[in-house]
Amino acid sequence: MTRILRDVLTTFLRFLKMKARRLRISRSALKRRMAPALMTFVLVSILVFMPAYRFEASDPRLTRLELAQMFETVLESCRVAAQPDALPEYSDLNDEQLFGVYRTLSCGIMSGYPDSKFKPCEFLRNIETVGYLQKLVLFLRQVKPESDVGRQLVRLMAYQDSPAEAMSGKLSSFMPEQLNEPSGFTDREVMAELVAAFIGQLHPKSLEGHIINAVTGRPLARAFVASEKVATVTDKLGFFRIEYPVAGLEEVAIMAVAENFQPVELKKNIKFNQNIVLRLKPAKSGK
Repeated sequence: MTRILRDVLTTFLRFLKMKARRLRISRSALKRRMAPALMTFVLVSILVFMPAYRFEASDPRLTRLELAQMFETVLESCRVAAQPDALPEYSDLNDEQLFGVYRTLSCGIMSGYPDSKFKPCEFLRNIETVGYLQKLVLFLRQVKPESDVGRQLVRLMAYQDSPAEAMSGKLSSFMPEQLNEPSGFTDREVMAELVAAFIGQLHPKSLEGHIINAVTGRPLARAFVASEKVATVTDKLGFFRIEYPVAGLEEVAIMAVAENFQPVELKKNIKFNQNIVLRLKPAKSGK
């Protein structure tokens, strides 16, 4: 990158000197004219080349095209045929991108905007992602009601029938906690793991999470956590991790206790979400 800028600068200075000779400009006049020119060159270089560095870091937010590609994998696993006659055209999708999501688009699970643009790089908020998941569930229940993936999706979306419920925070216990904030941006990795889970590519063998004080929100260190005959203790940040001796577990029982706090016991489906936050309430003082 430095070499490119140096070469461009050398060429630029050579061009200025050539112009100066032709116009017979004095050295002092040349300096006066070169100063603003060099400043302009530096500013343009910053505007042109710096974004390339800024965009090198991967953005964790999920885009519309990435979600469509994930849905394409789901439809392919269910052997859903595309509808070529119903395939829309979008001015901002090339042939390769369009072919990569043609099932999702032709089946109407995702669509673009009235201006004939799909906006593939637009980041999705959780409320939008959940809405598209609901459309996928409804479609599979109609065309592939007996598919295993369809049944997994129904379980995933249990107790949640509309985007309004998602907006009010009524998410299924199977949904990743990262989707609980409707206005937050969807994390690409979280969604990828979720899709892999309900098409049967994940075989969970661990559970991890945090234990916090339900009143103050602070982490609880040295809290005791047990699940499926495996026990551990949280660290100073309230974090714990349990490794199960067998893979492929779905629903597990979890118990958490801490000194001066009420114990908690629950069941958790870890196929869809292997992270959890347990909130312990302070024990009631005896009278």
